[in-house]
Amino acid sequence: MKTAVVYSSKKGFVKEAAERIQSGLGEQADLFDLSGGKPGNLENYDAVIFAVSVRAGRFPGRFNRFCEKQVPRLKNQKVSLLVSGLDEKTYNEAVDRNLPVEVKGCFQKILYIGGRYLPEQYGRFIRMLMTRINENDGPVLNEKMDAVDALIEELNAQ
Repeated sequence: MKTAVVYSSKKGFVKEAAERIQSGLGEQADLFDLSGGKPGNLENYDAVIFAVSVRAGRFPGRFNRFCEKQVPRLKNQKVSLLVSGLDEKTYNEAVDRNLPVEVKGCFQKILYIGGRYLPEQYGRFIRMLMTRINENDGPVLNEKMDAVDALIEELNAQ
């Protein structure tokens, strides 16, 4: 199944998930980083997977704008959304807040893939905020790659 994996990653966790999907699907998958420009015609794929991280309850603006234009056009493809963030309890709220209903309704699957916070990747202000939120000043590893692996298995089986 020819698959496009479109992602937006700031600190690398979402990129790792996207690369894991590409590796798991092999030659069947093409990887597109939204920070490097827009992918080609996604309608040429059987499946399209979007992957994004939530920061302060928001998706990156570029990702939102891209999804609003592209996702409703993908009526004949299997379309999935992978959401990364540290708080599994609030990721659905972030999806609801960031994507219009008509766009959200186009995704057959919306999966939570966890997240990772490594203090050394951030400046002092963010580290201070994260220390208050997490009640410790160390890293937070909440990676859920099993959801990514399950999606890979599902796509390989089709």
